[in-house]
Parts: sequence; structure tokens; C-alpha cells
Amino acid sequence: MKAKKLISLISIELNQHFKISKTKYDLKNKKSDAITMIVVVVALGFAAVTMLPLYIEFMRNSLMSYASLNLKELFISNAVMISGFFGLFLGLFILIAEFFFSKDMRVLVSLPLKPQEVIFSKLFLIIFDQMIISLVILLPALIYYGVSTGASWVYYIYAFIIFLFSQVFALTLLTIFILPISRIFKSQKNKDFMIFFASILFMALALLFVYFMNSNIINFSENPQDFYNQIAGNQNFMNRIAAAFPPALVALKSISTSGIISFLWILLYIGMNIGLFIIALFMGKKFYYDTYSELQQNASNKKIYTKDSFEKIFSKQNTPLKAFEKREWRYFLRIPAFSINGFMNVIIFPIIIVISSSFTALANDPELKFLLDIINNFKEYLVPIGILASVLGGGINGLSYSLFSREGSNIKELKILPISAKEILNVKFKQIMLLSLIGVVAMNAVIAYIGEFSLIQIIIQFLASVLTITFINLAQMVIDTKKPVLEWDNPQKAMKQNINGLLGILIVFGYIAGLGFLGYLLNDVLPTWSMTLILVLISGIGSIILYKEVVKSTEKLLSKDL
Repeated sequence: MKAKKLISLISIELNQHFKISKTKYDLKNKKSDAITMIVVVVALGFAAVTMLPLYIEFMRNSLMSYASLNLKELFISNAVMISGFFGLFLGLFILIAEFFFSKDMRVLVSLPLKPQEVIFSKLFLIIFDQMIISLVILLPALIYYGVSTGASWVYYIYAFIIFLFSQVFALTLLTIFILPISRIFKSQKNKDFMIFFASILFMALALLFVYFMNSNIINFSENPQDFYNQIAGNQNFMNRIAAAFPPALVALKSISTSGIISFLWILLYIGMNIGLFIIALFMGKKFYYDTYSELQQNASNKKIYTKDSFEKIFSKQNTPLKAFEKREWRYFLRIPAFSINGFMNVIIFPIIIVISSSFTALANDPELKFLLDIINNFKEYLVPIGILASVLGGGINGLSYSLFSREGSNIKELKILPISAKEILNVKFKQIMLLSLIGVVAMNAVIAYIGEFSLIQIIIQFLASVLTITFINLAQMVIDTKKPVLEWDNPQKAMKQNINGLLGILIVFGYIAGLGFLGYLLNDVLPTWSMTLILVLISGIGSIILYKEVVKSTEKLLSKDL
């Protein structure tokens, strides 16, 4: 592979992926885009400044806890492990979309490029994209650890190397799995969906592996002192915890040793990541172009509708509105980037809570018992807490902030349908609410179980949660009706790389943080029922106002010459 050609290819990929040239042009020539960007930057800056003291306090307490057990290096290995697993989960969708569904592949396959060169540029792009995770989770931990322990300049060199390669292992391992497994499903009708499904199964098995690796490391005792005595200064315990994610173990060794031994460990860290990257390139050479060609062939062999088929779909039994509802669900379910993202986004937080609680309960974890004691002390506030938790469970569904962005060029079809803009909006809104309710019900069930709610409390929490999630969804829908992102080269970008998604996440977390903090300040003044009533009033009145605005914006959008 020629370095000059690779550098040129990577720069083009980065420019296309992040729309650098287009963004520069828009900021220079479109005032509305410039204002939006300024608002986003200011909002993110404000959120970062606001959260920084809390983040530092969290790192301080974590490091002190590890240091009290003489296991302070575990602070770094856990940060490496967490950032790696987040990269594995979030990178899955971007990786598959870039490999198999990106429109630029139609151009790349026609150029005199080898498969491994294309894979190199794609992997570099995805790793670069996922480095934001390491920037948020790993880099602050590395810096804080170095400052707190008075580390030497050698540590900071090693820390930079650990940070630089932090996303390589997870994403190359995923690539090594996806490329060969895609060949197994070559005869499947829904091959693209099967690739997503197999990859999610792979991640689930990886999480189970981590759990079983750590479940028998130590015998937990109901006596916290016995637990402390078992793990304090126990290097074997620390090594086995980190071994669940190999880069975490090697990173731990590189900072917990010194001299030539430390240097050899950091060389192993570099070699391990580069070695996996090379294996991924080899897999790309063997499987990539064939897999991509077969996927495109599957796409071209989609069902062709005859005149009789259209007559059946738009018969008297299928009114235009009913036909559009079916079309909406089929469009959502047949595109894995939409359906899997939509379902996963609303169940991920309840799953994390259930798995974490189950695993710690099986271990008789003293920290879980302490947490349950806190919950019992604040039991009277669990209904409003559950309502806010449902916002987290159902609010980040990915559908509301991509309401029309997911249509892309298909939005032109909506303009000619024999139904009104309001009816189109209502069908889409109904779909979003049904998906959101999965997260709401799941989160409500978890909170109700933990708080041992009565039937009345369960009903109140559910109804209030539905009203609240309606308000949150409408708030995100306003953003996308005002300015949908209709130009994308793969479906993933309509959801995960949509600037409206960033604004949507700010709305969700801003709502939770704002009202949660307000409730904390006023918990001595306001009774529990009044907190719930305030949430209901805000959501009810806000939903009425926002729905009118969404209808107005939708009518305006569909009346434009798109």
C-alpha cells in the first residue's frame, strides 16, 4: 500500500464523513447554519463546564477507593475497559454502515484500490470517529491519575499511547468477526439484518464472558470487612479483573511496573493493537469486496411490485392513510440501521440496570445493599424519580429527532400522497410513541420493582411517564421538522451522525438534570405529590403547545420545493 495514496484516501473519507467542506461552506454562506452551530457549541461548552466539577469529584472518589485497597492502577484499567466496551457497542452500527451501506463505496469499488486499502481507510475513519468516547471517558482519567499520583513524564508518554490506541482493539476485533461471518449468511434473504443480529449476539456473548470471567474471582462475604481483607493489595484480583479486556490488562501492567519491564508492556500494547489491525486488513482482502457485492445484489433483487400488487395495496380495504401506516412500519423494519437503533436505544438503559443489579445481587455485593438502603430512605420520591427515569429509557429513541431526516430523498414521495401533512405527522408520531413506550414500560417496571410500588403508584407513574415522554418526543420532533438532515449517503448518518440528535440528547438530559436538580433543592419544601403534579403540568401544557408547532412546521416543510 502506498502511503501517499492512503493519506489521500483517508483525507477524502474524513471530509466526506464529517462533511467538512460542506460545513465550511454552510457556515460561511448560511446564517441559520452558523447560528445553529454556535448554539450547539455554547450548549456543549456549558454542559461540559457544568459537569466538570461533578466528573472530577467522581474520579477523585473512585481513585481514593482504589488507593485505599492498594489497587489504584485499577482506576486506569477500568477506564480503558469502559471506553473499549462503549466503542464496541456504539461502533458496531457505524462500522457496518460504513462498510456495506455507504454510497461512496459505489465509487471506491470502481477505482484501482485494493480491498485492504479501502478497509484501512474505513477502519481509520471509524476509529477516529469513536475517539470521542476515549476523549470523554479515558483521557480525563489518565490525566487525573497522573496529576494525583505525581507521575513522571514517562507515564504521560505511555498514557498518550494508551489513549491513541484505545479504540483499535474493540473495532478491529468487531471487523475480524463481521467480515467472515457475513459469508455464512450469503444465501439469506435478509443478509444485512443477519449481519447486524450476529454482531449484536457477539457483543452479548462478550459481556457474558466478562461477567463469568469476574464472577468467581473472589468469594463475596456479607461482612464488608471480610470483603476488604480479601481484595486489599491483591494483585491477582486486579489482574483477573483487567484480563476480561486484554488491552486493559496490558495498559495496567505498563503503568504498574517500571523500567524496561514497563517499556516491554507498552510495546506489547502497541503490537497487540497493530497486529489485530493487520489481521483485519487480511480479512478485508479475503472477504470485503465479495460481501459488499452480494449485499448490493440482494438490494437490486428486491421485490418488484406489479400493477396487481399496487391495486391490492391501495384497494378499498387499504385506505391511503392505512397504506401509509404499513409503509412507515415496513420502511422502519426493513432498514437495520433504523430498526435496530430504534429498539436498542429504548431498551439499553433498563437492560444495564437489570444486569448490573442481577450481577451484584448474585455476588452479595455490600455496595448493592448500601444502595438499596438509600432507595428505602427516599422511597417516597421514587414516583417522580421513576417518571424522570422513563424519559431516559424512552426519550433517546433516535426516531423523534430523525422524524423526517430518515426519509432522505424519499421525502418527495410524502408530498404527493393523498393525505394531509397532519395525518402524515400523526402516523409517524404514533410509531415513535409505540417505540418509546417500550423504554417507558421497562424503566417503570424496574423502578416499581425496586420501590415495591402499590397498584395506584404504578398507574400514576405510568400515566405521568407517558405524558412526559410525549412532551420530550414532541420537543425533539420540532427540531427535525424545522431543519431535517435529508442529505446522507447511508441510513446510519440519519440517526447517529445527525446534528439534530445532539440537540435531542441535550433536551433529554437537560430536562432530567434541570428538574432533577430542582426537585433536590425543593425536596424539603414540596411534598412528593406536588413534584409529580409539576411534572404532569409541564408535560401536559408543553405537549399541547409543541404539537401545534410540530403540525405547523410539518405543513411548512412538506409545502417546500424539496
